[in-house]
Amino acid sequence: MIQNHCYCFSGIIITIYCCLLIHALASPALHFCRHDQRKALLEFIDEFPTNEFNASLWNKSSDCCFWEGVKCDYDRYGQVISSDTYGQVMSLDLSEVFLNGPLKTNSSLFRLHYLSYPKLSLCDLQGEIPSSLGNLSRLTFVNLSGNNLIGEIPASIGYLNNLSELSFEDNNLTGEIPSWIGNLSSLTNINLGSNELCGTLYHHHKPIVFQSLIALDLSGNRIYGNIPVSIGFLKKLSLLNLSHNAFTDVIPRSLADLTNLETLDLSSNMLSGEIPQYLTSLSSISYMNFSHNRLTGPVPRGTQFQSQNCSSFMDNPGLYDLQEICGELHVPEPTSQQHEEKIFNWVAAAIAYGPGVFFGFVVGYVFTSDKQEWFTERFGRRKLRVTRIAR
Repeated sequence: MIQNHCYCFSGIIITIYCCLLIHALASPALHFCRHDQRKALLEFIDEFPTNEFNASLWNKSSDCCFWEGVKCDYDRYGQVISSDTYGQVMSLDLSEVFLNGPLKTNSSLFRLHYLSYPKLSLCDLQGEIPSSLGNLSRLTFVNLSGNNLIGEIPASIGYLNNLSELSFEDNNLTGEIPSWIGNLSSLTNINLGSNELCGTLYHHHKPIVFQSLIALDLSGNRIYGNIPVSIGFLKKLSLLNLSHNAFTDVIPRSLADLTNLETLDLSSNMLSGEIPQYLTSLSSISYMNFSHNRLTGPVPRGTQFQSQNCSSFMDNPGLYDLQEICGELHVPEPTSQQHEEKIFNWVAAAIAYGPGVFFGFVVGYVFTSDKQEWFTERFGRRKLRVTRIAR
């Protein structure tokens, strides 16, 4: 009797399992590459005849959602967006794959309408960035760094309202930093370093712009003018790199408002004036670099400054009070003001001690040789002067 019940129970379990299996097979798979997506990917690779892509990584008979560098259905954080995205390519990472050619305006890449994460860094892409990139309205991340791209940044990117990370570093892009970039309020990371961008640093008049920005790297360009005071509105900024440009004028005090700042690099510009004492309030900062500028005055005293390497202040002949950072052997030459003070002290000492020696010989000689008139003519009208040392 008990044995019959066991057989019956086992049969029920097997039946339920088979039903679940049939239901799973009949349901649309989460990872099911759509035909148009597979076709677009294969055509995209074929647009680069001399590419060094390993074709075996993309087996035409297999699900393209499992191909190397391809992800479907969910974003880069592993979250399923909606059932509409089943089988749609959302992430494409071909970094360090030498495609060796231009990114065409009508490229099949732009048929991947659900693409949100294209990473095409170090691919030897050439030519201009096509305006068609702006048609991928779901983009949240774009990385085209380390290529040979030229021309200006297309204005169509200004319509990508969901964009959070923009990386075009290490290319040959020209033109000014576009004003429309201030409209992309969702940006958290902007990296346009190592290009040939020029003009002044665009800054929006509304403080809410870039309220989410965490990292801003504009290093290695040809940007000139002053660092805008409004940069202090970027309250969440943790990295600011404006090095190797042509910024002039003083370092704005508003940098002290960036309380989350961890990295600040202003090296290799033409900044003048003093390093603001207010920067000592940046308790989160771990790296600062002010080298190769025209800064003057004392280096602010504070833990943040004393912990920096001596090289962070080099090639600023006007800076002083570096003993605690650089040591006595590496302290720069004193400024003209310091030099003048030393000269004045030396002259004062000469005035205090000199007469006992000088006049002991000269005056005695004069009055014993009937040359009082000569003495009066020569020395009566002379005044002590301290020569100012040119900076």
